[in-house]
Amino acid sequence: MNDPGLESLLGRRITGAIIKKARQVGSNPSAQLFLILDDGTYAEVYAHVGGLVFSLPYPGGAPEVRKYMDVSMETVREAYLR
Repeated sequence: MNDPGLESLLGRRITGAIIKKARQVGSNPSAQLFLILDDGTYAEVYAHVGGLVFSLPYPGGAPEVRKYMDVSMETVREAYLR
């Protein structure tokens, strides 16, 4: 099965990663991984109904990721290339 979100990440350079978790136990998704890309976009990975979902890249970077779903999700870790 083709996954356009996963395939869209191939060949791109990842410059950072942000992990967010749900503020409430039992929320869906319970955690998200955001990959910050060097072209001014980011992609999201999360588990949903027994599988992983890879988003197509969105415009933006770390500031947009921190704001995304900040009511229900909190940032727990950030890492960047030095």
